[in-house]
Amino acid sequence: YQSAMAAAGLPAEIVTLPLPGNARAGSSGEARAAILRDWLSQRNRPDGVVTYSAWTAEPLLYAAAQLGMGVPDDLSVTTIEDEPALHLGRLVTTVVLDVEKLAAVAVEMLRCKITAPTESLSVQKIVPHLVRGDTA
Repeated sequence: YQSAMAAAGLPAEIVTLPLPGNARAGSSGEARAAILRDWLSQRNRPDGVVTYSAWTAEPLLYAAAQLGMGVPDDLSVTTIEDEPALHLGRLVTTVVLDVEKLAAVAVEMLRCKITAPTESLSVQKIVPHLVRGDTA
């Protein structure tokens, strides 16, 4: 991310916000949205966000809507997930990870390490694919 932004001549900022609760269980949704609303209300707010999961993208989209922000015009939102993310009735632009392939490669590498523990294994890249939604 930082290399790509630098190559484009743009600043790269990584922000980690303490979001409470378990979003997957549906708890603390309003608390999460409140933290994101506060963040998006700052004078130097972001114009684009990449979240680590769709479960963070959802309260982010909600917070942006509460502030009257247009997505993607005022705020672009992309997430990383194992399937295309559909939240709040919108297809979120998603970097989709092939978890089945990731698991298969991990198991094969583990099998190789069990068979030959001292052998060095080469790096295995699992290339994700981009599903363009209407949020970025």
